[in-house]
Amino acid sequence: MYHRLRTASYALRQSAPLRGSNRHTNGLAISTRRGFHATGAKPMALLDTIAPWTLVPLHDALQAVHMGTGLPWYALIPLATVAMRTVVTLPVAIANRVRTRKQVALAPVLSAAGPVLRARLAASEAAREGRLTTEQVTVLAQKEARRRRVELFRRHGCQVWKSVVLLPLVQMPVWVGTSLVVRAMCGWSAGGVTAIGVEPGFSVPTEAAFAWYPDLVTADPYGLLPLIIGAVSLANVEWNTNNLLNRSGSASRRSLQSQGGPVQRVVANLSRVGVLFFMTAAFQAPAALGLYWASSASFSFLQNVAFDRFLPLHRVDPRSVMATTGSALPKPNRIETRVIRA
Repeated sequence: MYHRLRTASYALRQSAPLRGSNRHTNGLAISTRRGFHATGAKPMALLDTIAPWTLVPLHDALQAVHMGTGLPWYALIPLATVAMRTVVTLPVAIANRVRTRKQVALAPVLSAAGPVLRARLAASEAAREGRLTTEQVTVLAQKEARRRRVELFRRHGCQVWKSVVLLPLVQMPVWVGTSLVVRAMCGWSAGGVTAIGVEPGFSVPTEAAFAWYPDLVTADPYGLLPLIIGAVSLANVEWNTNNLLNRSGSASRRSLQSQGGPVQRVVANLSRVGVLFFMTAAFQAPAALGLYWASSASFSFLQNVAFDRFLPLHRVDPRSVMATTGSALPKPNRIETRVIRA
């Protein structure tokens, strides 16, 4: 019986029309389309939604400058990159550097306050009565030092979150938006920037051919520009890493170099790996996009060099501010009451 049922089921499947065929069953036409969900198209639809008031104006501005100046595209792209970075991101970067200088100048005050806080806690009544161990004194002193750092940075307008958030919040949208515009002008659009058409001038030799490039829409045949992008980007990473080490005193710098400062090492290594992925993508990118990336990376490197020359991060010896730190510290009883209740 079971064998006959399997045979009948197999014969029925063989004789039944497929869902994707053009046959008609009982007068009903079966659709030949497959019912896929459009979930993957949502990000592209969002990109098309924001493009008219973000990407299209940038594209129109590039077109207007090109028509007004008559510059070839291989020269206009780097010049437009420098102008855009100078007007949009450079003021934010300068403000960020000024905040960092304030943080570095205030760091000795915080460093000098640490031993004083620990000494006062160790001499408190709770410590004398045995209610505070050495480990508890260290933990409470660290909590108080963090609280004082937040309060001191806020008082001088150099909060850490501003240094971490504001510059990427301005710089990343500019970089991503310009990359999408240039990519769409090359005809390499990701499928979402439909409002921006292909730029014919990117294929005209008089406007697009330069050096070893026949035009701006093809990838680098020799891979030299991606190597330049990778080298400059890696130089930026190493420069910033060295600056991070130099912000600390000589002892702290030796500690970071020997012990490896876990956070600093992780950030530096992730940045180096990111440069490798970025350089790999540059090998597949059109020449116009590679020009923009190389110009932007070079601007960042020169900006870092200029900051170190004209806005250096000076370090003050903590011993020179020890005398002024004591007057800014709370009274011992005040510290003891606050930390014991915590």
